[in-house]
Amino acid sequence: GSTNAFTAAEDTNYHFNVNWEHLADALDRFAQFFICPLISADGVDREIHAVDSEHRKNLNSDAWRGMQLWKHLANPNHPFHKFSTGSLETLQEEPRKQGINVHDAMKRFYEEHYSANLMRLVVYGREDLDSLEELVRSKFSGVKDARRSALDVEPDMFSDSGFLVRVVPERESSILELSWDVPPQCKSYRSLPCNYLSHLLGHEGHGSCFHLLKERKWVSSLLAGEGSLSISSRSIFTVRVELTDEGFDHVLDEGVAQSIFDEMKALAEMNFNLSDKQNPSTIATGLASALQIFPPEHALLGMYNVPLEFDAAAIRGVLDCL
Repeated sequence: GSTNAFTAAEDTNYHFNVNWEHLADALDRFAQFFICPLISADGVDREIHAVDSEHRKNLNSDAWRGMQLWKHLANPNHPFHKFSTGSLETLQEEPRKQGINVHDAMKRFYEEHYSANLMRLVVYGREDLDSLEELVRSKFSGVKDARRSALDVEPDMFSDSGFLVRVVPERESSILELSWDVPPQCKSYRSLPCNYLSHLLGHEGHGSCFHLLKERKWVSSLLAGEGSLSISSRSIFTVRVELTDEGFDHVLDEGVAQSIFDEMKALAEMNFNLSDKQNPSTIATGLASALQIFPPEHALLGMYNVPLEFDAAAIRGVLDCL
């Protein structure tokens, strides 16, 4: 088996997989991390060095450099503005200079934020549902519920708008990115207005935006959709174009049509129903994060971006932000 963890913009995900006959014992060990974690001083030190190593690996990555640039441009009063990974300087050297004991700070963070009411758990096994539920209740009932509240994030990620940024990449390329701050897509998961627009802009058929631009030899690729900068309080809709010449332009004035939504919905449902069977660990990890956003009955469809209903007003709301 294996075990790992990651921290995204708004949640931390811990996961593991083992052979089915060892699930009960593995869950018992896994639960103890949340019930009575060691958080040892040497473990904290090892993790700081592991984070620093990963940070140094990403220094020449255009994707990571672009993300940090967005953070630099964000509203200084918004959590998104902060450095999101970590280094020896930020996690060890600077705290020491300020008289902060990082080990003690880690333990305080656990006490302040690790509460059962903020957690979601997904267990994927071959046992029947009643057996899995009994197993979960027996192993995880000891996780404390301190009735903590999730962080209430200010919605304005960017205090300025309408700015142009020129970036010299590490890898030779010519990319144009247009991004707009739009209402949060996760709150409109039933209609997915951003997916409606990405379906139109990303279409490659005759008469499409991409087809017209490629015919003029202006672009070699066009991607559109909700970007990786999105968080629960705001979404960022991005059009990313790989340029082959000096120009980029697009015009979209077709109105909001349910026929286009129905086509998008049918494709999404087909992809969902005919998708290859995924690794259980991948499904459990994704569902645990999805349950932080969507109600349980819609978690699977929300996770795979399958819309449920046409909402012209929501689509126009996104268009008004562009």
